[in-house]
Amino acid sequence: MIRLSVVEEGIRHAAALLRDGKVILWPSGGVYGLATSALSREGVARIYAAKQRSREKPLQVLASPASAESLGVLRPELQVVIRKTWPGYIGFVVPRKSPNLRLVAGPGDTVLLVCPNRVASALADAAEIPVVATSANLSGRREILTPDEAEVQFVEIVDALIDGGMQTGQLNTVLDLSRRPYRILREGAVLGDSILAMLADAEEK
Repeated sequence: MIRLSVVEEGIRHAAALLRDGKVILWPSGGVYGLATSALSREGVARIYAAKQRSREKPLQVLASPASAESLGVLRPELQVVIRKTWPGYIGFVVPRKSPNLRLVAGPGDTVLLVCPNRVASALADAAEIPVVATSANLSGRREILTPDEAEVQFVEIVDALIDGGMQTGQLNTVLDLSRRPYRILREGAVLGDSILAMLADAEEK
């Protein structure tokens, strides 16, 4: 495993590894996560095996405000909210748009788009391919907040670690916007009702 910094050069190196189907550890701001190319069956399988996670639980898709529209079907009000809130601890379940996400689509052919911090946004843009991610912990266990703990847990499984130092422990709020009425699936760092209010306000304008 190699350690990379969160500076531009480190992000470019990590993005190149993702394009090659490698698996990396990265700092989301809240917790450390695992990521790989959505096009790599091997990479996706390695993540599921590393987490001991059921394949029935879909992975997240890293996005940026610029790339989100190519990945999922975004209603106009959601596009407005994404521009206002990303990067931020908010994930949106939307209908899948990209054919490259068939491997990781969830129930109803949906995808969960997330952009918790600038590292996620930079990776999504620099990789130039869809990137899937999940928290770097065994399924059902506590999240990992330090690079050293992440390395110890996954040293024989991942190819690189972006060292972002200590993370905050904050988690994404997740909203299901794939059908109406919109639903809050998980409350996290951002109040879900405040995002629903923003969506309603944007829709009226």
